[in-house]
Formats: sequence, C-alpha cells, structure tokens
Amino acid sequence: IGLGSYSDIVIPPLSVSYERILLDYESRLSLGVGGYAGMLAQKSYSGTTFGGSIAISALAHMTLTEKAELYAGPFIGYIKVSSGPVSVGTTAYGAMLGARYFFTEQLGANFHLGGLGVVNFGISFRL
Repeated sequence: IGLGSYSDIVIPPLSVSYERILLDYESRLSLGVGGYAGMLAQKSYSGTTFGGSIAISALAHMTLTEKAELYAGPFIGYIKVSSGPVSVGTTAYGAMLGARYFFTEQLGANFHLGGLGVVNFGISFRL
C-alpha cells in the first residue's frame, strides 16, 4: 500500500552544515552556533522542481561519553521552491534534537529530528 506519483529524483536531498562551539562547560556541556544549506531537485510530469534552504542554529550539547553526545536547540531559516516560472519562498523556524557518535577522533555519524529536514542523518567531521 502506498501513495505514488510520476517523479524521478534528479538531485537527492543533500545538505551541509557547520558548527562552532562558543562555550564549553567542564567538557560535559557546550553551546555552539552553526549554519546549514540544503538542496534537492525532482522531475515529474509537470516539470522539474528545485528546492533550496539555508538556516542558522544555536545548539546545546551534552557529552555522554568520549565518543557520544546529544544536542538540541532552535533554528531559523529560509526555504525556496521553484517549478518552472513559479517560485515560492518562506521563513522556517523550529527546534531540533539529535545525537552524534564518533568512530574515530575526527569521523562520526549523526542523526537528528527537526530542523529544515524532518529527519536527517549523515557523517560528521571534527576539524
């Protein structure tokens, strides 16, 4: 059972984010600010639709172990969708809650709910 339509993903939903830790409390709690940019494109019977988004966030982090942490906080951003000559943009805001686990000192995985994508998961790099 499912819903469907004629649609081919041209560019899958992709995003990149960057965060800078500003305050660090005894290595267990920290506060950071960051930016986010994402895009996607899909083709359907009515043409190709492009979407893009940008956002800023303030996230509180709680270190669980040397390799694992939880994070949460608010974001505000802008989403724009274009299909042919029609283009619509809107402000978006809300909250996100996530977790990050580092396999090595610099490489890890993350997962969060909320933000401009309802569910996000990906790879984290520590610089």
